[in-house]
Amino acid sequence: MTNKITSNTYTEIVSDALSTAVIVLDKSLLILQINAATENLFGQSRERILRKPYTALFGHLLITEHLQFVLDNEETQSLRSCHLKEAGVTVDCVA
Repeated sequence: MTNKITSNTYTEIVSDALSTAVIVLDKSLLILQINAATENLFGQSRERILRKPYTALFGHLLITEHLQFVLDNEETQSLRSCHLKEAGVTVDCVA
């Protein structure tokens, strides 16, 4: 019997090895995937947060506007040092 690692499994293994929090969203801004660092940063498990709106983790208006710009213009942008005062964390958002 051969153990095959699927693309999704491999992606999860690699992303969980990162110390940087990674959140993958779909075009509706629903959370498709988070890694272990994201679980630790926000204190939320994957089972609890997947398929929910990104605002379940943070709802900062600047990030909302940035993500909407990226979707409307279909071009990758980076938003550096967006301070989320209510959560007390600094986010480097690349979409």
